Amino acid sequence: MTSPTSNRDISATLQSLLNDAGVHNIIKSDGAWPQNTKQYQKRINPNPACIAFPKDKDQLAKCLKCARDASVTVTALGPGHSFQGLGFGFPGNLVINMKAFDAVNYDENQELLTFGGGSRVGPVVNIGCGFGTTSRLYGCPMDSIVSVEIMLYDGTIVVATQGSDLLWAAKGAAASYGIVVSMTSKTFKPKFARAIKFIIYLGEVDVNGAARAFISIQNYATSSTCPDELAIRWSLKNWTTKGYFYGDPSSFDEVLKPLIDDLKAISPEASIEKEELGF
Repeated sequence: MTSPTSNRDISATLQSLLNDAGVHNIIKSDGAWPQNTKQYQKRINPNPACIAFPKDKDQLAKCLKCARDASVTVTALGPGHSFQGLGFGFPGNLVINMKAFDAVNYDENQELLTFGGGSRVGPVVNIGCGFGTTSRLYGCPMDSIVSVEIMLYDGTIVVATQGSDLLWAAKGAAASYGIVVSMTSKTFKPKFARAIKFIIYLGEVDVNGAARAFISIQNYATSSTCPDELAIRWSLKNWTTKGYFYGDPSSFDEVLKPLIDDLKAISPEASIEKEELGF
């Protein structure tokens, strides 16, 4: 077949192929286009040729075949976490919206969480994961991934497990190897039923005092005295330090004492507020 020469031609070709395959899709002239291309960056206007909405793995494979037949590239659009709109890829490509792949399942026996490539933050974060206040203790999300279910360009599905080159590649560049249908991650049960949320106030200090405090916090955070269960975030606004402690709540005061003593030596007004929170 002759390769399409314009975005309009590509759109028409893709829509015809997807319609024949029974896969719901939209192009720029459809009324649903603005809503489905909306993103955080208002100055960037996505310009894919077509957006497909597969309902299952069979339709996902059909989308890839349509893209091959039309000689266009494919971008899988996840739940919309990219502030740069990277899920829409390059102009003129086929975007595959993965919103139907949003199943979240938890295996209590193995303590493993499996979630689809279209999962949104809410259902997954309720389980507890991501890069944040527990990263010092448990690492980044990719450190906990045990397997990834990927559909390759030809529509075949493979499961990349620990020790495989594909899992290693998927952790850093999954979109370059296929479409992530689902992934499975380790989970971690809290050691204690409650965590401590805290804020440290320096009080009235000048810039030099704030700089000294920052160095003290940095030295403490990198010392053996600071446990992995402690997460600290320094803020320039009002020279405050916020964080969470996931260790034994009864040991919190003792754990923070070296830091508080150093900060009080810089500013006698230094104080701390704490609150115990349940999971």
